[in-house]
Amino acid sequence: MLVVPFEVARYLFALPLDRVMRVEPMAELVALPRPIANVAGALVHGGRALAVYDLRSKFRLGDRGRRASDCLVLSRARARSRGGGAR
Repeated sequence: MLVVPFEVARYLFALPLDRVMRVEPMAELVALPRPIANVAGALVHGGRALAVYDLRSKFRLGDRGRRASDCLVLSRARARSRGGGAR
């Protein structure tokens, strides 16, 4: 399997290549009206609003602020089942 490796706080992560749409420089994020755990904010890309997931928050690696060298890895999320049941 081919992967796209990336580093966060000296930890190495990777996503399957077929899930990665592109890698881009960090963009200005829009704050969400109701914060969601581990989501840094949102951005508009190609006319679509995308949530920006924060791995530093998820793994409690501490916030160090943004740097010019930071990148966004745009990936396709796996489909989630909504759960629930018959209504």
